[in-house]
Amino acid sequence: MDGESVENLSAGSAAAAQTNGGTLAAGVGDAASGDVAAHKNSLIRTTLPAEELAGDPEVSSGASGGERVQSTATAAVPAPPLTNGSGSAYAAKTAGSDGWLVACSHELTSNQRELIDRLRDSLKMEFQDRDVDGYLDEEDMLRRYLKGHSWNYDTARAYLAKSLTWRISQPRPAEWMCSYCIDKPGYHCMRQVGFDRLGRPVFYSSFNQASVSRNTGEDSVEHFVYLIENAVRVIRQRERRGESSLSPRVDSWVWILDCTGMGWAACNPSISIKVNALLGDHYPERLGVTFALNAGYLMRTAWAAIKVFLAPATASKIVFLSNLAERGDDFDAELLQWLVEEERQNKVHPLPESQKLFWCKPKKTNDHDPRGTRSYIRDYVDRPAIFAPDDVVGAQYVPSHERRPLPHPNIVVEKRRASSPV
Repeated sequence: MDGESVENLSAGSAAAAQTNGGTLAAGVGDAASGDVAAHKNSLIRTTLPAEELAGDPEVSSGASGGERVQSTATAAVPAPPLTNGSGSAYAAKTAGSDGWLVACSHELTSNQRELIDRLRDSLKMEFQDRDVDGYLDEEDMLRRYLKGHSWNYDTARAYLAKSLTWRISQPRPAEWMCSYCIDKPGYHCMRQVGFDRLGRPVFYSSFNQASVSRNTGEDSVEHFVYLIENAVRVIRQRERRGESSLSPRVDSWVWILDCTGMGWAACNPSISIKVNALLGDHYPERLGVTFALNAGYLMRTAWAAIKVFLAPATASKIVFLSNLAERGDDFDAELLQWLVEEERQNKVHPLPESQKLFWCKPKKTNDHDPRGTRSYIRDYVDRPAIFAPDDVVGAQYVPSHERRPLPHPNIVVEKRRASSPV
Protein backbone atom coordinates (compact mmCIF):
# COMPACT_ATOMS: atom_id res chain seq x y z
CA MET A 1 0.00 0.00 0.00
CA ASP A 2 1.51 3.31 -1.02
CA GLY A 3 2.22 5.87 1.60
CA GLU A 4 1.03 4.17 4.78
CA SER A 5 1.64 6.75 7.46
CA VAL A 6 2.50 5.82 11.00
CA GLU A 7 2.40 7.98 14.08
CA ASN A 8 2.91 6.60 17.57
CA LEU A 9 1.23 9.23 19.62
CA SER A 10 -1.94 9.28 21.68
CA ALA A 11 -4.04 12.36 22.25
CA GLY A 12 -6.70 11.28 24.62
CA SER A 13 -6.31 8.12 22.67
CA ALA A 14 -3.77 7.30 19.99
CA ALA A 15 -1.97 8.81 17.11
CA ALA A 16 -1.17 7.24 13.84
CA ALA A 17 -0.96 8.02 10.21
CA GLN A 18 -2.39 6.37 7.17
CA THR A 19 -1.88 5.74 3.50
CA ASN A 20 -3.32 8.09 0.93
CA GLY A 21 -6.11 8.84 3.34
CA GLY A 22 -2.99 9.49 5.41
CA THR A 23 -3.60 10.13 9.05
CA LEU A 24 -2.35 10.84 12.44
CA ALA A 25 -5.14 9.28 14.45
CA ALA A 26 -5.93 10.29 17.98
CA GLY A 27 -8.10 7.94 19.90
CA VAL A 28 -7.93 4.47 18.40
CA GLY A 29 -6.63 0.73 18.08
CA ASP A 30 -6.70 -2.60 15.96
CA ALA A 31 -9.53 -4.41 14.33
CA ALA A 32 -7.65 -5.69 11.33
CA SER A 33 -5.85 -8.21 13.48
CA GLY A 34 -9.09 -9.37 15.06
CA ASP A 35 -8.31 -8.36 18.64
CA VAL A 36 -11.95 -7.66 19.43
CA ALA A 37 -13.05 -10.59 21.58
CA ALA A 38 -13.47 -8.47 24.69
CA HIS A 39 -15.36 -5.89 22.69
CA LYS A 40 -18.11 -8.30 21.67
CA ASN A 41 -19.66 -8.33 25.11
CA SER A 42 -19.33 -4.61 25.73
CA LEU A 43 -21.69 -3.06 23.18
CA ILE A 44 -24.35 -0.75 24.53
CA ARG A 45 -27.58 -1.38 22.68
CA THR A 46 -31.22 -0.42 22.98
CA THR A 47 -34.33 -0.78 20.84
CA LEU A 48 -35.47 2.31 18.97
CA PRO A 49 -38.23 3.06 16.48
CA ALA A 50 -37.20 2.16 12.96
CA GLU A 51 -37.54 5.73 11.75
CA GLU A 52 -35.04 6.87 14.38
CA LEU A 53 -32.53 4.22 13.39
CA ALA A 54 -32.75 5.03 9.74
CA GLY A 55 -32.34 8.77 10.28
CA ASP A 56 -34.72 11.70 10.35
CA PRO A 57 -38.19 10.73 9.11
CA GLU A 58 -38.52 13.95 7.10
CA VAL A 59 -35.35 13.26 5.14
CA SER A 60 -35.67 11.68 1.74
CA SER A 61 -32.88 9.31 0.79
CA GLY A 62 -32.65 10.63 -2.73
CA ALA A 63 -31.50 14.18 -1.99
CA SER A 64 -28.35 15.43 -3.59
CA GLY A 65 -25.17 16.50 -1.85
CA GLY A 66 -25.54 20.27 -2.17
CA GLU A 67 -23.64 22.90 -4.12
CA ARG A 68 -19.99 23.53 -4.82
CA VAL A 69 -18.36 26.36 -2.97
CA GLN A 70 -15.15 28.19 -3.63
CA SER A 71 -13.28 30.10 -0.98
CA THR A 72 -12.53 33.71 -1.74
CA ALA A 73 -9.46 33.63 0.49
CA THR A 74 -6.12 34.01 -1.17
CA ALA A 75 -3.65 31.13 -1.22
CA ALA A 76 0.08 31.12 -0.80
CA VAL A 77 0.46 29.14 -4.01
CA PRO A 78 -1.80 28.56 -7.01
CA ALA A 79 -4.39 25.82 -6.69
CA PRO A 80 -3.71 22.72 -8.73
CA PRO A 81 -5.82 22.56 -11.88
CA LEU A 82 -8.84 20.30 -11.49
CA THR A 83 -12.07 20.05 -13.34
CA ASN A 84 -15.61 19.68 -12.15
CA GLY A 85 -18.39 17.82 -13.90
CA SER A 86 -18.80 20.54 -16.53
CA GLY A 87 -15.10 20.72 -17.27
CA SER A 88 -14.35 24.07 -15.64
CA ALA A 89 -11.43 24.33 -13.24
CA TYR A 90 -12.09 25.05 -9.61
CA ALA A 91 -10.65 24.39 -6.18
CA ALA A 92 -11.47 25.13 -2.59
CA LYS A 93 -8.77 26.45 -0.26
CA THR A 94 -8.82 24.53 2.96
CA ALA A 95 -5.82 22.43 3.85
CA GLY A 96 -2.58 20.83 2.82
CA SER A 97 1.05 21.79 2.94
CA ASP A 98 0.67 23.98 -0.13
CA GLY A 99 -2.37 25.76 1.21
CA TRP A 100 -4.89 23.87 -0.87
CA LEU A 101 -7.09 20.87 -0.42
CA VAL A 102 -8.87 20.31 -3.67
CA ALA A 103 -12.50 19.36 -3.80
CA CYS A 104 -13.23 17.75 -7.13
CA SER A 105 -16.05 15.84 -8.73
CA HIS A 106 -14.15 12.54 -8.81
CA GLU A 107 -14.26 12.56 -12.59
CA LEU A 108 -13.34 9.14 -13.88
CA THR A 109 -11.75 8.05 -17.11
CA SER A 110 -13.40 5.28 -19.09
CA ASN A 111 -10.68 2.87 -17.93
CA GLN A 112 -11.20 3.82 -14.28
CA ARG A 113 -14.94 3.34 -14.58
CA GLU A 114 -14.38 -0.07 -16.13
CA LEU A 115 -12.16 -0.99 -13.18
CA ILE A 116 -14.87 0.10 -10.75
CA ASP A 117 -17.50 -1.98 -12.54
CA ARG A 118 -15.18 -4.95 -12.73
CA LEU A 119 -14.35 -4.69 -9.03
CA ARG A 120 -18.02 -4.45 -8.07
CA ASP A 121 -19.09 -7.40 -10.24
CA SER A 122 -16.26 -9.61 -9.08
CA LEU A 123 -16.85 -9.02 -5.37
CA LYS A 124 -20.62 -9.29 -5.69
CA MET A 125 -20.06 -12.74 -7.12
CA GLU A 126 -17.70 -13.68 -4.29
CA PHE A 127 -19.95 -12.30 -1.54
CA GLN A 128 -23.30 -13.15 -3.12
CA ASP A 129 -24.36 -15.40 -0.23
CA ARG A 130 -23.29 -12.95 2.47
CA ASP A 131 -24.92 -9.73 3.61
CA VAL A 132 -22.49 -6.86 3.04
CA ASP A 133 -24.99 -4.09 3.85
CA GLY A 134 -25.00 -2.72 0.30
CA TYR A 135 -21.37 -1.57 0.44
CA LEU A 136 -20.67 -2.87 -3.05
CA ASP A 137 -23.32 -0.56 -4.45
CA GLU A 138 -21.34 2.46 -3.28
CA GLU A 139 -19.23 3.69 -6.16
CA ASP A 140 -17.31 6.08 -3.90
CA MET A 141 -16.05 3.22 -1.76
CA LEU A 142 -14.90 1.24 -4.80
CA ARG A 143 -13.19 4.35 -6.13
CA ARG A 144 -11.38 5.00 -2.84
CA TYR A 145 -9.91 1.50 -2.74
CA LEU A 146 -8.75 1.69 -6.34
CA LYS A 147 -7.35 5.19 -5.97
CA GLY A 148 -5.70 4.28 -2.65
CA HIS A 149 -3.82 1.52 -4.48
CA SER A 150 -2.89 3.56 -7.56
CA TRP A 151 -5.71 1.97 -9.57
CA ASN A 152 -4.10 -1.45 -9.33
CA TYR A 153 -7.09 -3.78 -9.67
CA ASP A 154 -5.58 -6.89 -8.08
CA THR A 155 -4.26 -5.04 -5.03
CA ALA A 156 -7.45 -3.04 -4.52
CA ARG A 157 -9.57 -6.17 -4.85
CA ALA A 158 -7.53 -8.06 -2.26
CA TYR A 159 -7.77 -5.22 0.27
CA LEU A 160 -11.47 -4.63 -0.31
CA ALA A 161 -12.30 -8.34 -0.03
CA LYS A 162 -10.43 -8.41 3.28
CA SER A 163 -12.31 -5.34 4.46
CA LEU A 164 -15.71 -6.76 3.50
CA THR A 165 -14.93 -9.94 5.42
CA TRP A 166 -14.07 -7.78 8.42
CA ARG A 167 -17.23 -5.73 8.02
CA ILE A 168 -19.54 -8.74 8.14
CA SER A 169 -17.85 -10.15 11.24
CA GLN A 170 -19.73 -10.07 14.52
CA PRO A 171 -20.21 -7.55 15.93
CA ARG A 172 -20.12 -5.53 12.74
CA PRO A 173 -17.72 -2.57 12.94
CA ALA A 174 -20.55 -0.18 12.11
CA GLU A 175 -22.20 -1.27 15.36
CA TRP A 176 -19.21 -0.93 17.67
CA MET A 177 -19.31 1.11 20.84
CA CYS A 178 -16.00 2.01 22.51
CA SER A 179 -16.02 -0.24 25.57
CA TYR A 180 -12.98 1.56 27.00
CA CYS A 181 -14.87 4.86 27.20
CA ILE A 182 -17.85 3.05 28.70
CA ASP A 183 -15.73 1.42 31.40
CA LYS A 184 -13.75 4.59 32.13
CA PRO A 185 -15.48 7.81 31.04
CA GLY A 186 -13.14 10.10 29.12
CA TYR A 187 -10.72 7.28 28.30
CA HIS A 188 -10.53 8.80 24.81
CA CYS A 189 -11.25 12.47 24.32
CA MET A 190 -11.24 12.50 20.53
CA ARG A 191 -14.72 13.39 19.31
CA GLN A 192 -16.53 15.13 16.50
CA VAL A 193 -17.31 18.75 17.35
CA GLY A 194 -18.61 20.26 14.11
CA PHE A 195 -17.91 20.68 10.39
CA ASP A 196 -15.44 22.63 8.28
CA ARG A 197 -16.43 24.88 5.39
CA LEU A 198 -16.53 21.93 3.01
CA GLY A 199 -18.96 20.07 5.22
CA ARG A 200 -16.39 17.55 6.45
CA PRO A 201 -16.73 16.26 10.02
CA VAL A 202 -14.14 17.84 12.32
CA PHE A 203 -12.61 15.76 15.13
CA TYR A 204 -10.88 17.38 18.09
CA SER A 205 -8.64 15.92 20.78
CA SER A 206 -6.29 17.30 23.41
CA PHE A 207 -3.65 15.46 25.40
CA ASN A 208 -4.58 17.54 28.43
CA GLN A 209 -8.18 16.32 28.34
CA ALA A 210 -7.68 12.57 28.18
CA SER A 211 -8.27 10.68 31.41
CA VAL A 212 -5.64 8.10 30.37
CA SER A 213 -2.09 9.09 29.47
CA ARG A 214 -1.00 5.77 27.97
CA ASN A 215 -3.05 3.97 25.33
CA THR A 216 -2.76 0.66 23.49
CA GLY A 217 -3.36 -0.30 19.89
CA GLU A 218 -6.49 -2.24 20.84
CA ASP A 219 -8.27 0.55 22.67
CA SER A 220 -7.24 3.09 20.05
CA VAL A 221 -8.62 1.05 17.14
CA GLU A 222 -11.91 0.43 18.92
CA HIS A 223 -12.47 4.14 19.50
CA PHE A 224 -11.36 5.20 16.07
CA VAL A 225 -13.64 2.69 14.31
CA TYR A 226 -16.54 4.11 16.30
CA LEU A 227 -15.64 7.69 15.32
CA ILE A 228 -15.15 7.03 11.62
CA GLU A 229 -18.26 4.89 11.22
CA ASN A 230 -20.37 7.60 12.79
CA ALA A 231 -18.65 10.35 10.80
CA VAL A 232 -19.58 8.48 7.62
CA ARG A 233 -23.19 8.32 8.83
CA VAL A 234 -23.09 12.06 9.49
CA ILE A 235 -21.87 12.71 5.95
CA ARG A 236 -24.66 10.61 4.47
CA GLN A 237 -27.32 12.21 6.62
CA ARG A 238 -26.19 15.70 5.62
CA GLU A 239 -26.29 14.67 1.98
CA ARG A 240 -29.87 13.50 2.36
CA ARG A 241 -30.75 16.82 3.96
CA GLY A 242 -28.97 18.76 1.23
CA GLU A 243 -26.58 20.28 3.78
CA SER A 244 -23.31 19.22 2.16
CA SER A 245 -21.27 22.15 0.86
CA LEU A 246 -19.90 20.32 -2.13
CA SER A 247 -21.09 18.07 -4.88
CA PRO A 248 -19.97 15.33 -5.28
CA ARG A 249 -19.98 13.55 -1.96
CA VAL A 250 -17.77 14.78 0.84
CA ASP A 251 -16.13 11.56 2.02
CA SER A 252 -13.28 12.61 4.32
CA TRP A 253 -12.83 14.16 7.74
CA VAL A 254 -10.55 16.63 9.51
CA TRP A 255 -8.67 16.11 12.77
CA ILE A 256 -7.43 18.89 15.05
CA LEU A 257 -4.87 17.50 17.47
CA ASP A 258 -4.05 19.87 20.31
CA CYS A 259 -0.60 18.72 21.46
CA THR A 260 -0.67 20.75 24.68
CA GLY A 261 0.31 18.42 27.52
CA MET A 262 1.81 15.71 25.35
CA GLY A 263 4.35 13.55 27.20
CA TRP A 264 6.53 10.53 26.55
CA ALA A 265 3.81 8.24 27.90
CA ALA A 266 1.81 9.08 24.78
CA CYS A 267 4.30 7.25 22.57
CA ASN A 268 3.47 3.59 21.96
CA PRO A 269 4.70 1.78 18.82
CA SER A 270 1.84 -0.73 18.89
CA ILE A 271 -0.60 2.12 18.34
CA SER A 272 1.20 3.12 15.16
CA ILE A 273 1.23 -0.40 13.79
CA LYS A 274 -2.36 -1.28 14.56
CA VAL A 275 -3.96 2.02 13.65
CA ASN A 276 -1.94 2.12 10.47
CA ALA A 277 -3.25 -1.34 9.54
CA LEU A 278 -6.82 -0.37 10.38
CA LEU A 279 -6.86 2.83 8.36
CA GLY A 280 -4.96 1.42 5.41
CA ASP A 281 -7.05 -1.75 5.20
CA HIS A 282 -10.50 -0.35 5.87
CA TYR A 283 -10.56 3.45 5.48
CA PRO A 284 -8.42 4.46 2.48
CA GLU A 285 -8.74 8.07 1.32
CA ARG A 286 -10.77 9.05 4.38
CA LEU A 287 -8.51 11.62 6.04
CA GLY A 288 -8.70 15.13 4.63
CA VAL A 289 -6.10 16.83 6.82
CA THR A 290 -4.65 16.73 10.33
CA PHE A 291 -3.84 20.01 12.06
CA ALA A 292 -1.24 19.53 14.80
CA LEU A 293 -1.76 22.48 17.12
CA ASN A 294 0.76 23.63 19.74
CA ALA A 295 3.21 20.92 18.74
CA GLY A 296 6.25 21.02 20.98
CA TYR A 297 9.66 19.38 20.80
CA LEU A 298 8.36 15.85 21.39
CA MET A 299 5.73 15.98 18.68
CA ARG A 300 8.03 17.61 16.15
CA THR A 301 10.84 15.16 16.89
CA ALA A 302 8.53 12.19 16.44
CA TRP A 303 7.16 13.64 13.22
CA ALA A 304 10.64 14.29 11.79
CA ALA A 305 11.51 10.63 12.32
CA ILE A 306 8.30 9.37 10.74
CA LYS A 307 7.95 11.76 7.82
CA VAL A 308 10.86 10.29 5.85
CA PHE A 309 8.95 7.01 5.53
CA LEU A 310 5.77 8.59 4.18
CA ALA A 311 4.62 9.25 0.65
CA PRO A 312 4.62 12.99 -0.13
CA ALA A 313 0.83 12.96 -0.58
CA THR A 314 0.40 11.55 2.91
CA ALA A 315 2.94 13.82 4.59
CA SER A 316 1.31 16.88 3.00
CA LYS A 317 -1.87 16.16 4.95
CA ILE A 318 -0.16 16.82 8.27
CA VAL A 319 -0.11 20.57 8.93
CA PHE A 320 1.54 22.14 11.99
CA LEU A 321 -0.13 25.21 13.45
CA SER A 322 1.00 27.55 16.20
CA ASN A 323 -2.29 29.43 16.08
CA LEU A 324 -5.74 28.49 14.80
CA ALA A 325 -5.99 31.86 13.10
CA GLU A 326 -3.44 30.58 10.57
CA ARG A 327 -6.20 28.42 9.10
CA GLY A 328 -9.19 30.53 10.07
CA ASP A 329 -10.58 30.43 6.53
CA ASP A 330 -11.07 26.65 6.84
CA PHE A 331 -13.76 27.04 9.49
CA ASP A 332 -16.89 29.11 9.84
CA ALA A 333 -17.14 31.66 12.64
CA GLU A 334 -19.01 29.31 14.97
CA LEU A 335 -16.49 26.47 14.80
CA LEU A 336 -13.46 28.77 14.89
CA GLN A 337 -14.80 30.48 18.01
CA TRP A 338 -15.43 27.08 19.63
CA LEU A 339 -11.93 25.83 18.78
CA VAL A 340 -10.23 28.94 20.13
CA GLU A 341 -12.13 28.75 23.42
CA GLU A 342 -11.64 24.99 23.74
CA GLU A 343 -7.91 25.40 23.20
CA ARG A 344 -7.76 28.22 25.76
CA GLN A 345 -9.60 26.27 28.43
CA ASN A 346 -7.52 23.14 27.88
CA LYS A 347 -4.39 25.16 28.66
CA VAL A 348 -5.67 26.20 32.08
CA HIS A 349 -3.92 24.52 35.01
CA PRO A 350 -5.43 22.79 36.79
CA LEU A 351 -7.84 21.75 34.07
CA PRO A 352 -11.38 22.97 34.84
CA GLU A 353 -13.80 20.24 35.89
CA SER A 354 -16.06 21.09 32.96
CA GLN A 355 -13.19 20.30 30.56
CA LYS A 356 -12.36 17.05 32.32
CA LEU A 357 -16.01 16.03 31.93
CA PHE A 358 -16.10 17.10 28.29
CA TRP A 359 -19.05 14.78 27.55
CA CYS A 360 -21.35 16.57 30.01
CA LYS A 361 -23.65 19.48 29.30
CA PRO A 362 -22.45 22.77 30.86
CA LYS A 363 -24.18 23.77 34.07
CA LYS A 364 -24.88 27.28 32.78
CA THR A 365 -26.59 27.89 29.44
CA ASN A 366 -24.07 30.42 28.12
CA ASP A 367 -20.94 28.55 29.23
CA HIS A 368 -18.59 27.04 26.68
CA ASP A 369 -19.79 23.54 25.72
CA PRO A 370 -16.84 21.13 25.28
CA ARG A 371 -19.11 18.65 23.50
CA GLY A 372 -19.04 20.77 20.34
CA THR A 373 -20.51 23.76 18.57
CA ARG A 374 -24.09 24.81 19.24
CA SER A 375 -25.24 23.65 15.81
CA TYR A 376 -23.54 20.27 16.24
CA ILE A 377 -25.11 19.83 19.68
CA ARG A 378 -28.51 20.80 18.29
CA ASP A 379 -28.39 18.38 15.36
CA TYR A 380 -26.43 15.41 16.71
CA VAL A 381 -26.63 15.45 20.51
CA ASP A 382 -29.96 16.95 21.52
CA ARG A 383 -31.94 14.71 19.19
CA PRO A 384 -34.13 12.09 20.92
CA ALA A 385 -32.41 9.07 19.39
CA ILE A 386 -28.77 9.05 20.38
CA PHE A 387 -28.47 5.47 21.49
CA ALA A 388 -26.59 2.58 19.94
CA PRO A 389 -29.24 0.62 17.99
CA ASP A 390 -30.08 -3.05 17.66
CA ASP A 391 -29.67 -4.82 14.34
CA VAL A 392 -33.39 -5.46 14.04
CA VAL A 393 -36.30 -3.30 15.15
CA GLY A 394 -39.40 -5.43 15.13
CA ALA A 395 -39.30 -7.24 11.81
CA GLN A 396 -37.47 -4.42 10.03
CA TYR A 397 -33.74 -4.64 9.50
CA VAL A 398 -31.94 -1.32 9.27
CA PRO A 399 -28.52 -1.56 7.58
CA SER A 400 -25.93 -0.50 10.12
CA HIS A 401 -24.36 2.11 7.84
CA GLU A 402 -27.74 3.85 7.38
CA ARG A 403 -28.46 4.36 11.06
CA ARG A 404 -28.50 7.66 12.86
CA PRO A 405 -25.00 8.97 13.68
CA LEU A 406 -23.93 8.99 17.32
CA PRO A 407 -21.66 11.43 19.21
CA HIS A 408 -18.82 10.48 21.58
CA PRO A 409 -19.69 7.27 23.54
CA ASN A 410 -19.79 9.08 26.88
CA ILE A 411 -22.20 11.65 25.49
CA VAL A 412 -24.44 8.75 24.47
CA VAL A 413 -24.27 7.26 27.96
CA GLU A 414 -24.85 10.63 29.62
CA LYS A 415 -27.91 11.30 27.45
CA ARG A 416 -29.28 7.87 28.24
CA ARG A 417 -28.78 8.47 31.94
CA ALA A 418 -30.40 11.90 31.81
CA SER A 419 -33.42 10.64 29.85
CA SER A 420 -34.03 7.51 31.93
CA PRO A 421 -36.89 7.66 34.41
CA VAL A 422 -35.74 7.93 38.02
